[in-house]
Amino acid sequence: MNRREIKSTEELLSLGGRVAVVTGAGQGIGRAVAHHFAAAGAQVVMGDLNSEGVAEAGREISAEAEAAAVGLEVDVSSAESVRRLAATAVERFGRLDVWANFAATYPTHPDDLSDALSFPLEEWKRELDVNLTGAFICSQAAAREMVAAGNGGVIINTSTTLVDRHPGHPGMLAYVSSKGGIEQLTMMLAAELGPHGIRVLALKPTVVETEGLAENLGAVSKLTGVEDPFGDLEEVMPLRRFGVPHDVARVALFAASDLGAFMTGCVLPVDGGELAV
Repeated sequence: MNRREIKSTEELLSLGGRVAVVTGAGQGIGRAVAHHFAAAGAQVVMGDLNSEGVAEAGREISAEAEAAAVGLEVDVSSAESVRRLAATAVERFGRLDVWANFAATYPTHPDDLSDALSFPLEEWKRELDVNLTGAFICSQAAAREMVAAGNGGVIINTSTTLVDRHPGHPGMLAYVSSKGGIEQLTMMLAAELGPHGIRVLALKPTVVETEGLAENLGAVSKLTGVEDPFGDLEEVMPLRRFGVPHDVARVALFAASDLGAFMTGCVLPVDGGELAV
């Protein structure tokens, strides 16, 4: 029988001695994930397209968590940009153990909220380039470093509960398609990378109150004339509230830590019970 050393919960949850990269870390969920990783002892490289914002976030988290956290610019739709981010993490900290993909985009302007018959090809490409292709590029870059080092690792992707229910408003065609693709990508990568000791999981959040969501809701409200487009959903959710970034970040920490050591290829709902009703 394959017996594992029994560790305390504190030891299992610790990311001490590990190096984590978090994309989309300039704000919102990605920033909260970076904060929790750093608080758990990881050295964190935070990537975001907003170079100034992520650099400031890195300084703040480094001071708050008393851990090494650095914010760098990255364009997840560019293989070269992502390669540089991965290489920088290894050069600066000597290894790469966790990669969390939280960079994402979705419609934030009423003109982008089109139905299927008029959905702009440019918008389709933009959202899939960042969300789905970006997750692939980042996962591939992370896996290459992890396999070369031979220490295993963890890759975390991000889906959405919109994959499992009606989107509720027009314009989310590309976004939901990209997130559905991420779930399949997660399972395929888990199967291929498992023999290398690399676990791959995806988180599936419900509506989470972030800066980006505020922009999206504003666009949807203007398009539909409904002041609170998701109000009905919040009222029927079992926990009677939407998520906040730290709700998702705590599950990301669990997934990245040894508490989740026997989990791979799965999608973890972080949804306040939305999918149960």
